[in-house]
Amino acid sequence: MEKKKGGAGRVVLIILGVLAALGVAGYLGLRALVKEQMSKVNDINLSVSKGQEAPDFVLPLTDGSEAKLSELLKDKEVVVLNIFASWCGPCEKEFPDMEKTYQKYKDKMEIVAVSGDLVLDEMEDMVKYKEEHNLSFLIGMKNESIDSLKVGGFPTTYIIDRNGRIVFSQSGAFLHEGDFEKVVTSLMGDDYEGKQVALYNFYVTNANKERVSDIEIRLYNDTVNETIKTGEDGIASYFTQDAQDLKIEVLNLPDGYTSNADTITLGIESGTKMITLEKK
Repeated sequence: MEKKKGGAGRVVLIILGVLAALGVAGYLGLRALVKEQMSKVNDINLSVSKGQEAPDFVLPLTDGSEAKLSELLKDKEVVVLNIFASWCGPCEKEFPDMEKTYQKYKDKMEIVAVSGDLVLDEMEDMVKYKEEHNLSFLIGMKNESIDSLKVGGFPTTYIIDRNGRIVFSQSGAFLHEGDFEKVVTSLMGDDYEGKQVALYNFYVTNANKERVSDIEIRLYNDTVNETIKTGEDGIASYFTQDAQDLKIEVLNLPDGYTSNADTITLGIESGTKMITLEKK
């Protein structure tokens, strides 16, 4: 059966053929086009509604079989859908921790990682990628069965609970070892309550784009009052098993500085937030 290519992949392949005869000018034109298209992808709002039902996807896999969500959920408590690209460095970086977690909990969870490549969109590429990266979980190709799920860049991850609900969505890689395990294990066990989970990462930088350590960040609303602190890498993380709207503020601003913290509001969508410190 002839494989149908995604719209973006088909457009890029056509452009490749047109530009092939244009040499350097063609290459520069293609690079600008891809950059423009990716910038549009990265602007997509990935947020989901609480309790949103996941599409019952059917995705082709490298071994010739298919992964169907409703079938996976008959035996698993958690299904992870990861949309990656073979040329994506952050995707490659997070896979070892995913593989390690999968080996520990594969009786309770399944990972389905599918390629969303714009150009390298052949199953043979994915077979090779899986072998080269020593991945044992399911690898395949993105298709129209998950078109209702937005891709906010690579990687994009959706995590689905035993009830078929999307309870976690994230654009970008898991930054720290153990973060992925923390999220998926919160959805396992007889005491699982079915709440929306979220993982927020905060980068704090100064006007020179340098990371700033030891900055205290307060996350709060009428019922939540938590404080986290940036490490030596200028990053602070916050995980919650009950995602909700939160405001933030910097508690220990250096003298003579302001921040954009009061413009940032957290919702149920996980992801990275940038806090900048600037002189008044």
